[in-house]
Parts: sequence; structure tokens; C-alpha cells
Amino acid sequence: MALVKQAHQKDMASGEEARRLQAIEYERRLSSLNGEAGKLHQMQATYVPREVFENASNEVAKRLKILEEARAAGAGRDGIIGFILPAVVSMIVSALVFLASFALRKP
Repeated sequence: MALVKQAHQKDMASGEEARRLQAIEYERRLSSLNGEAGKLHQMQATYVPREVFENASNEVAKRLKILEEARAAGAGRDGIIGFILPAVVSMIVSALVFLASFALRKP
């Protein structure tokens, strides 16, 4: 009978030790996750939604096409249009590349 009681006490102690170790491990895991939701939210705020990027890039492409057609129609003309139009086209292309860099970021 004393042997059974001793085995039972040993099992109880083992169970308590296992629960203590499990609680320590849970605390370690939870502390590593603490603040992750906030970090993810901050990171997500730096990205442009795909729909916004696609709408903006489509609009830029339309405007670029109009400008290129205007430039082609005015080719050979002297004056302010021949000077300003290439600069405007260049700025639009730069804006498109800038927007694309945000859309291609991976979370």
C-alpha cells in the first residue's frame, strides 16, 4: 500500500512539474506575440491596396497615351510645346514607376 501511495505522489509531482513547464512555455510564446498585431497594422498602413494602384496606373497610362499622341501630332513644331511635353511625359512615367514600387512590395 505504501508503494502505491509513493507511486501516486510521484505521478502527482510529475504532473505538477509538466503543468509548470507548460505554463512557462505558454508565457514565452505569448510574450513573443505581444505587440505583433500593432506591428502588422503599422506595416499594412505603408502599402497601397492593389485596386488603388491599378486605378492610378490605368489613369496614368491613359494620360500618357494622350500626351504621346499630342507629342506625335506636334512633332517637328518649334515652340514651348516641344519643350514642355517631353518633361511632362517623363514626370508621368516617373510617377508610374513610383506607384509600381509600392504595389510590388510584399508583406
